[in-house]
Amino acid sequence: MLQRTAPGPVIVVAGSTTELTARQLEALEQALGLRLELVDVGALAGQRDQACGAQSRRAWEIERLASSILAHWSRPCVGIRTSRGPDDLAPGLTARQQADLLDGLGLAVRLALRRAAEESRPAPAGLYTTGGDVTAAVLRALDATAIELLDQVLPLAALGQLVGGPSRGLRLVTKGGLVGGEDAAIRCVRRLRGEA
Repeated sequence: MLQRTAPGPVIVVAGSTTELTARQLEALEQALGLRLELVDVGALAGQRDQACGAQSRRAWEIERLASSILAHWSRPCVGIRTSRGPDDLAPGLTARQQADLLDGLGLAVRLALRRAAEESRPAPAGLYTTGGDVTAAVLRALDATAIELLDQVLPLAALGQLVGGPSRGLRLVTKGGLVGGEDAAIRCVRRLRGEA
């Protein structure tokens, strides 16, 4: 079971493509002096290119995202995002490709957490997810069965902890893409770090 108060980073997984979420994440990046890793949506969604097959490209992207999270583990916050705004997401994804994209986000987090544990790195302080589908995908990848709600950080931004799976007890704040002001991501991450 993970420690409740861990000195590791908050891991951000941002899948919402709303303009508000983009502004919230930009404010977070500026406040903490970081840059969230931008996902290659086409690769993670399993779109083919001429250089390599969809599966090898997707596996490489999951590896790249997990490695990026681990490379910045000593920072207070690390993470990945699918876009920098509403016009940045790859258009025309099929339902299957959208599902593959979401699953890939979860798999990247699972791989990063597994490697961090194998390397005896500090347990993460928590997860901050934006987008309901993203939250569900991360929970599936971590074999969590539920979120035990503990509090709310701001209206419609829930603080909880994972139930079930190897990451049980890990705290999480989840928020929809159209929730909160421009400081919402900052407030959520600070709450997970015990700085609220």
